Amino acid sequence: MIASTLLALLRARHADDVFVDECKSGPTQLTEHERIDAWVMAKSWAHPMVTGYEIKVSRGDFLRDQKWQRYLPMCNALYFVCPAKLIAPNELPDDVGLMWASMTGSRLYTKKRAKPRDVTIPEDVWRYILMSRVRITREQFTSANKR
Repeated sequence: MIASTLLALLRARHADDVFVDECKSGPTQLTEHERIDAWVMAKSWAHPMVTGYEIKVSRGDFLRDQKWQRYLPMCNALYFVCPAKLIAPNELPDDVGLMWASMTGSRLYTKKRAKPRDVTIPEDVWRYILMSRVRITREQFTSANKR
């Protein structure tokens, strides 16, 4: 299974949410930054939960990864997403979740729920999303739609 398959499953799962793949933690020119595989904000004024996803397709990549803890300030909940049985639920800290893809690669299953954390998403993340990832469109104004 390849990462793009898992990313497509996440995108479909969050079709009604704000979905940013390869989300960076801030500006990228002349500065260090983090890059999480997917950053998702539920479209809700009352509960704008931000979930981060780190995709792993090989056991070695998971075992070598020393950076995923730096994604925690970017989201209220963090999940690892991988092919079935690549990562065991007990290999992750209590507050980190786990999703497995089905053997056919057609569906994601939550194997371990992430515990939501009270996190204030850094302003640099919001600025990155607004400045680099949002497409601004302008409505054509005519006398018919002026108020």
